Amino acid sequence: QMCIRDSVEGDAAFTPGTRVFGMIQSWNAGAFAELCRVRPDECARAPRGLSYEEAAGLPLASLTALQALRDEAHVGPGHRVLLHGASGGVGVFAIQLAKALGAYVVTTSSEKNRELCASLGADETLDYAKVDFRSGPSKGPFDAFFDVFGNQSFTKVREILSPEGTYVSTVPAPRVIVDTLLTPLRTRRRARLVVVRSNRADLEFLCRLVAEKKLRPVIDATFPLAQIAEACRRVESKRA
Repeated sequence: QMCIRDSVEGDAAFTPGTRVFGMIQSWNAGAFAELCRVRPDECARAPRGLSYEEAAGLPLASLTALQALRDEAHVGPGHRVLLHGASGGVGVFAIQLAKALGAYVVTTSSEKNRELCASLGADETLDYAKVDFRSGPSKGPFDAFFDVFGNQSFTKVREILSPEGTYVSTVPAPRVIVDTLLTPLRTRRRARLVVVRSNRADLEFLCRLVAEKKLRPVIDATFPLAQIAEACRRVESKRA
């Protein structure tokens, strides 16, 4: 649960007791804690109508999805987007954000999660076990391929990208980094790596989508702080 305990000098947006949510931008790891210090530009007023648990589920995953689709892939109205691994933490937001940006959304997930993807707005859902990306799933080409799960590559999916399509990954693997650097020099198709950054403007944008009923968190499970090891294992299973 996050709330401002002390007023921030020079920041009139927050006063003591303000209910906030956000993501701490830290490159030196960190810890799980009951109290923390956070920069004011890394948080925003929490969306109304959401519990603390729901608000806490938004920042990291939804900021990643937003910055991948909007900033790296430049998704816009009429674009065709394929989200690979769409039922995970980032994927459930990517579906909703791609729709909010005006895209036609195709998802891959396990068979049991196709219904969840459809309920979040996916126009077409596919069982990842039955998809061969080299031959092209469904009706291509795609203006954006967001590899949320992180087990594909630009080389594998390039043939189903549109002439100026973008492959985006969340995993800083050596191959992804090389493709990110070289593809703009070799082809109009390109690979990109999303490195999420916390900022108030994007958090406020997400709040507006929540208020407009275009974005909602999906809670897989909750854990008390004493069971944080179990929570980590749940995330590491890639089934959350």
